[in-house]
Amino acid sequence: MLENVKLAIRGKALIGSKCFLNGTSIVCAQSVSSGDGALLSDAYITDTDFHNIESELRRAPLGPRTTRPIKIGRNVWIGDHRTVLKGATLAMTASLAAIASFVAMYLTGLYV
Repeated sequence: MLENVKLAIRGKALIGSKCFLNGTSIVCAQSVSSGDGALLSDAYITDTDFHNIESELRRAPLGPRTTRPIKIGRNVWIGDHRTVLKGATLAMTASLAAIASFVAMYLTGLYV
């Protein structure tokens, strides 16, 4: 089910079956995937920085380190106003709740 969802997709976005997205914003330059039954609230999910980090490359075309895939597992819940950044993996049944953001972490059955 999709309600008030914002999508900016240039890469490959895969949303599993029986997922619920409510107010979710997804920016996908490379790959964003979610497993079956995921609950994605008013969250911001992006797999890109939109810029190079190195000062000498900031105005150059985007390099390979500017994007990394995001993997959201089965039955994951991402709560209101959470941010998931490039390279993050949230394994099945993980919950990302209030005042929590993750970058390139692996969680399984963890409640934050």
